[in-house]
Amino acid sequence: MKNKFFLLVVVALLAVGCARGEQPDWGEGGKNLYITTTWQEISPSYVYYVAISTDSGLIPDSDPDRWNEFYVVKWEDHNFFLRKPGGSFSYFSSPSVSGQEMRVTLSLTDDLGDPNIIRVMVVSTDKGGNVEDFLDEVATFRLKQQSSEPPIYDLAGDADAAADLLSLKIEVR
Repeated sequence: MKNKFFLLVVVALLAVGCARGEQPDWGEGGKNLYITTTWQEISPSYVYYVAISTDSGLIPDSDPDRWNEFYVVKWEDHNFFLRKPGGSFSYFSSPSVSGQEMRVTLSLTDDLGDPNIIRVMVVSTDKGGNVEDFLDEVATFRLKQQSSEPPIYDLAGDADAAADLLSLKIEVR
């Protein structure tokens, strides 16, 4: 009798566990993408960019002038701006600056269209548009498989201090 009761409890627990169905995708509403860049210092004398590709076939390079097909977050003169592919820049209030870090928060569904993969390039330029520093290689992040990426470090001292990228960190929560 005890064995039958135990078997019944086990079967009931399995049935309840299986009835939950599929777990939600990363792109379900409420999931945000956090991109944190760390700089040697941050100065309004420079412009800081994050390019995001949601198309696995398109990879951003280090030239912001060629980023029309990407999502682009720009920090200039103490303000953040967002440009969606093919659009123009508009004021963007969710990013923040604290010390040496810039943190960009984007909704995976509302801002980025629920992608499976993103590729990220980070660049700093002077006010004339001349590239000062950039991530040595594009960071690739598979949203359905990863919840965070270990920080990617850039060579320190390869640009003016205020334009020198130190690291990039990507998270989904």
